[in-house]
Amino acid sequence: MALEDIVKNNPTNLRFIPNSELTELEKKAAAAHNIQVSVPISALARHIHNTYESNRRFREQSGVDRAMLNSLHQRNSEYPQDKLAAITEHGGSRVFIGLTNVKCRAAESWVHDVLGSDREKSWELEPTPMPDLGEDTQQAIVSEVMAQMTAMMQEQGAEAVTPQDAYNMARELRESVEERVNDEAKDRSERMETTIHDQLVEGGWTDAFDDLVTDIVTLKAGILKLPVLRTRKVLRYRKNAQGKMRPVVQSVLRKDTERVSPFDIYPSKGMVDVDEGDLCERMKLSRKELQAMKGVPNYNDAAINLVLARFENGMFQSWNYLDQLRAILEKQDQTGAERQTDVEAIEYSGNVSGMTLIQEGIFNDDRGNRIRASELYDVNAIKVGQYLIYIAFNPDPLGRKPYSKTGWGVIPGSFWYHGVPELMLDLQSICNAAVRSLVNNMGISSGPQVIIEDINRLASGQTITKMRPWKIWQFVNRMNSQLKAIDFFQPDSNASELMGVYDKFSQLADDFTGIPAYTYGNERVAGAGRTASGLSMLMSSAARGIKKVISRIDQDIIRTSVTRMYDWNMLHNPDESIKGDVQIRAHGALALIIREQMAAQRMEFLTATANEYDQQIMGPERRANVLREAAAALQMGEEEAVPGKREMKQKAAAMEAEAQAVRQQEMAAQLTQ
Repeated sequence: MALEDIVKNNPTNLRFIPNSELTELEKKAAAAHNIQVSVPISALARHIHNTYESNRRFREQSGVDRAMLNSLHQRNSEYPQDKLAAITEHGGSRVFIGLTNVKCRAAESWVHDVLGSDREKSWELEPTPMPDLGEDTQQAIVSEVMAQMTAMMQEQGAEAVTPQDAYNMARELRESVEERVNDEAKDRSERMETTIHDQLVEGGWTDAFDDLVTDIVTLKAGILKLPVLRTRKVLRYRKNAQGKMRPVVQSVLRKDTERVSPFDIYPSKGMVDVDEGDLCERMKLSRKELQAMKGVPNYNDAAINLVLARFENGMFQSWNYLDQLRAILEKQDQTGAERQTDVEAIEYSGNVSGMTLIQEGIFNDDRGNRIRASELYDVNAIKVGQYLIYIAFNPDPLGRKPYSKTGWGVIPGSFWYHGVPELMLDLQSICNAAVRSLVNNMGISSGPQVIIEDINRLASGQTITKMRPWKIWQFVNRMNSQLKAIDFFQPDSNASELMGVYDKFSQLADDFTGIPAYTYGNERVAGAGRTASGLSMLMSSAARGIKKVISRIDQDIIRTSVTRMYDWNMLHNPDESIKGDVQIRAHGALALIIREQMAAQRMEFLTATANEYDQQIMGPERRANVLREAAAALQMGEEEAVPGKREMKQKAAAMEAEAQAVRQQEMAAQLTQ
């Protein structure tokens, strides 16, 4: 049947529009916005779409989505809809005891207390044991020191220099060069540390890290992404011609830090680490965020303009069942209105064949080498609909992705972790069941139950649906029945037994999660916890579990994030004075140990050896070593508090020379006598 016949014979109000008419309408709309309509999806965009759909189906089938939704329900002290329906069907109480939320808040506070994310940084840069400053810098230092030694020899006279003097001067030359190299390396590491810290603060590290901790505790992973290059407007103050300060708005390229929701990350099957396999991130971009991408290297301004032009027509929007459930649980817009302000984008990080890149029109890699069709290339791309708004080869020399992840409880061989709600899921269910039964039982046993065996004996107008104190019941006995007109019985109260069940399983939650109640102020501690020393021992023992979590945050989040910022500055920062050979130390877990044990033990050792006998055995140099460690434990600069080894040697040599001079004077005085 022809399309025109279908339209004529259509008995409904639906209108069938021919493809030719649709195309013509789309062209007219496109002409109004000055955009291209028929943009065929490219090979790379198709590859990204297929990878994302595959990863999405795998994550959904593996039960990760359902587990995270259940964790949010627990954290919000709410029942999932299916369970709430089952409870409602049986009647009775629907109370949810918020034990999970208490544990999660305690865990978050514990992590923040150790890492001090609000004001302090829990990492530092320091030079490597043998820093490499580059041949030019080291040669300049050697030349400067040799010039100083040459001038000294000229002043003393070269003929007066003995072979032993030359050997000593060569040794001093080497020590001077090493000292200068170490000093320069330390200065560079301090400047780099200040630069990275400033970049992290301006890029929103603190807020992103706070949200990350919540994800680590609540969901199946905590994911941080940086550096994310965005063009941002900032307010600066500059002096005008009259010397007065005036505000100036500037556009700067900022290195942002973003928290990525675990709901929006899609790893490939079998992927364990973020640097393995193909990773997709589902993003919702606003018009402002799209505008901020323009002018950033590797972003396609023309493609972004096309997306912005079609933005108002409702294109590129996606709203699935997971978005709806998340919106309800995260207390966000539940009506879908955000679909009018955001577009869906997929960011892809993984391998792409050379043939796909060639079909995309990319014939050379970032180093200028010719693309080979048979090889794989590590790329990063962002797709909005059929448009590729960002394409770049992975800038990391080691092929690392710009993501860091960790979690609360490790699942060996899995990309995901166990969050605190998941660890205590069964215990929360049992506690809820006990409390619901307790509430129901208290309601039933709160008063007597009434038995009326023959309601025909009730007097006219009597109601049996309500009771009150001092109520008078009226009956008639026309048939001379021997039965009691009314009887009462009191249902048994099982409150004590049900409270015992709740107490037992709520205490088990301490063991299952590693977050004992006494760590967040619960005063009901039995046994050794009743004394100050006993409670201190219990706190130290409980800290073992949190130390593992803090250690993973140190290694998997802080170290990797700072490393990527360091590499970015080494590759792209024009300031050469900050570049040097450094190592990154994240000391969050170490801070716990120092705080609880090492600092006190070092001070006890210093106090115990503060006598002339032990000092004679140890000597000044070994005593100084202990003092340096104590100063380091107090987060003080070692050489700022205690002289360095070279300075100690110089002081010892000066004291020896002074003693030698005194002895010579005494001998000269004896000879003159």
